[in-house]
This record gives sequence, structure tokens and C-alpha cells, in this order.
Amino acid sequence: MAGRYLDAVYCGDPAAENEATQLDTYFLETEQFRLTLTGDLNIILGRKGSGKTAIFLQARNKVRANKNNIVIDLAPEGFQLIKLKELILGQLSHGTRKEFIAAYWEYIVWLEIAYKLLEKDEQRVRYDSRILEPYERLKAAYNERVDGSGDFALRLSDLTARIVSRIIAPSQRQPGRGRSHRRSDPGRRFEGRG
Repeated sequence: MAGRYLDAVYCGDPAAENEATQLDTYFLETEQFRLTLTGDLNIILGRKGSGKTAIFLQARNKVRANKNNIVIDLAPEGFQLIKLKELILGQLSHGTRKEFIAAYWEYIVWLEIAYKLLEKDEQRVRYDSRILEPYERLKAAYNERVDGSGDFALRLSDLTARIVSRIIAPSQRQPGRGRSHRRSDPGRRFEGRG
């Protein structure tokens, strides 16, 4: 008889991302989850299958339920960053690599915030003239930096390809100049930042 009771218990898929829509039916709110919601816990470490993704998905859904909040999911695929990684390792000094990576992710986050704001206010701007001018300025600035809208993976891939082409193309045209000219001009290193 005990075996039958255990057969009836469903603990979900081992990978929370496979059950994002059903996770709330069996998710157990832990102390880590509560601390994440209050902002007292910002990094969750654990072994595979320990619930890190489940905590993220549930916290995201809870925060997203308030329409005044904007939640941005950044989940790059590893293969998208391989070409950029090869470029960074081959072209930039150790110190510049760290600076570039920090600037790159900061830029990605700001672009995604802009994308979500534009997406969220797309309907509102039609009937609220007070936000029309700032909305149009943000849209113009965003469109200057990003080709198309697509999903995050596509936007990340396009941005990475543009950065790679901007760094590789000048180095191929001027083979004798080496790396030093890139480090001396910070604006050239990450055009459009700011």
C-alpha cells in the first residue's frame, strides 16, 4: 500500500525550466526564496538539481505579477558567446578583457531594460501624450544600437556579431598596428556605451 502512495506523489521534472508553467503547483517556498524576494539574497549557489532555477522562476513570476515591475530574463546560450570569447582572448590584454566584459554585460542589461520599457509602454504611449516624447527618444536610441527586436538570444547574437566585426575589421585593414590602438581609445572599445 505504501508504494501506491509514493507513486501518486509528483515532484516535478528534474529541470525546473522544463516545467516553468506548472512549477507553482508544487513549489515549496524556502527561506532562500523569501530572502530572494526581499532582496536580502542576490546570489544562489548550489549543485545541479538543488532548486536554483526553481527559485529564480518563482521569484520572477511573483515580482512580475506587479505590473509596475519590469523583470528581465537574461539567459544566453553558451554557443552565442564563443566567437566573442575567442576574440577577447586573442585581441585584448588581460586587464582590458575584464573591463570589456563588464562593459559588455552592463550594455546588454541597459539594452534589455530599454527593450522591456518600450514593450511595456507600446500601448500606453498611444493614449498618454505625456510619455510620447521620452518614449520616442528611447525608441530612437534603442533602434540606433539594436537591429530588429526578436528574442533575447537573437538580440544578443546580433550585438555580439556587430562587436566582433567592428574589432576584427579594423585589425585586418591595419595589420601593423596591433592591439595598442584599441586600448588607447576607450570610446572605440565599446561604441555606443553610455
